[in-house]
Amino acid sequence: MLPMTLAEAATAMSGEIVKGSPEAMIASVSTDSRGAAPGDLFIPLTGDRFDGHDYIEAALDAGATATVTAKGLASDVMGRAQAVIRVDDTLRALTSLAAAARERVTGAVVAITGSNGKTSTKELVASVLGPSTHKAPESYNNAIGVALTLLGVEDSDAPVVLEMGTNQFGEIAALVDMARPDIGLFLNASAVHTEFLTDADGVAREKSALPTAAARAALNASDRRVMRCAPECAEVTTFAVGEDADVCAADVTVDGFGRPSFGLRIEGVDVGTVALKLLGRHQVGNSLAAAAVGHMLGVAPPDIVERLRDVDAAKMRMQVERVGEITIVNDAYNANPASVRAAFETFRDVAVDGDRWVLLGDMLELGEDAAERHHDVARLLSPDWCAGFLPYGEHADTMADAARPAGEHEGLPAVIRCATDDDVVDALAATLRPGDALLVKGSRGARLETIVDAYRASLLDAGRGAE
Repeated sequence: MLPMTLAEAATAMSGEIVKGSPEAMIASVSTDSRGAAPGDLFIPLTGDRFDGHDYIEAALDAGATATVTAKGLASDVMGRAQAVIRVDDTLRALTSLAAAARERVTGAVVAITGSNGKTSTKELVASVLGPSTHKAPESYNNAIGVALTLLGVEDSDAPVVLEMGTNQFGEIAALVDMARPDIGLFLNASAVHTEFLTDADGVAREKSALPTAAARAALNASDRRVMRCAPECAEVTTFAVGEDADVCAADVTVDGFGRPSFGLRIEGVDVGTVALKLLGRHQVGNSLAAAAVGHMLGVAPPDIVERLRDVDAAKMRMQVERVGEITIVNDAYNANPASVRAAFETFRDVAVDGDRWVLLGDMLELGEDAAERHHDVARLLSPDWCAGFLPYGEHADTMADAARPAGEHEGLPAVIRCATDDDVVDALAATLRPGDALLVKGSRGARLETIVDAYRASLLDAGRGAE
């Protein structure tokens, strides 16, 4: 965190110092008592199932020296804290403090939104901008995550890369007000979180609040919904695969491991060939988005090419692991219809000695169209590249019916419906053979990584060592 006094923090949060020296320095901010450290200002957040005020003592035990509170504190807790700031609302206090921290950042602030690819693109952008770049840890794309990312900046001159997600109207505008990005990067818009955003057009309207408010915008020229906001943007740089764009790709190929290569062209000039470590043809578009941001911020083209080559896959995002003679492609961080399609296309390109299998969990927040969307993605499975399918979750029956042979639909030779995590692990252990590959895909709430962990353990217990 950039240096800030208790008085400056209280002013930013519209709070009142009820204990402590106004000149005392705050080293950092924490919202989780388990991660509190000496010098921290602890901000207790509340939710439907928890109240952070219950953990103020734990934060102080962990070393936090100051706390924010929207409630009265017991005398013993007040006595232990070196400083206390009283506010009306702790979440608003956190985002207000983050906005004040943003004012101290002189490096470029880049914010990324889109229905798919935000986290992968964040990693690509951060690599292109160089090692001093401060980026969001993991997928910190809501108000709390963006606030903590801004409060984590330690070098005011370094670039900052943020993710901005949404599932309700008005959320992106609020994040933009907090972060005031210099560049707004809009990747794509599809029917995601339609439970509240209605449809793909509603998603596009909500997400366009980022590029239209930023000083400069980077837009995907191949997405018509993205490009609708271009007239409202102050300055636009476009990117696209094989399109007439400022930054584009030519001669895209994919190797037997599913890793794409392409020729990078900036402003009509061929600047080099990029061979990605990442899996999936869709990563070409994400790389072009990162290259566009690098170009906008003056990164030399040879550096852009070299830095794109160095990026590894983020955790649970087309992450490949060999466990004995089984290949697991773990893409279980999140899922929606567009990202499932991309995952299938990538998995199809992966060369395997045996068969390909797919474990697909629920896609959440699809509203009234959820059953239809699950049916449609299961219909994408083809015996040309997929030997078997394990649908799992609330919509498993719908997906199973869609994947089975019916009428003119060829369907898959094996569809295994499982009721519990243990059933899935047992089915995988009984069915997959040496040389086979498994794609795991599902929404964050499906927590399919627990199945991956259990299946990995079962393979190791059976005497097949990890590679």
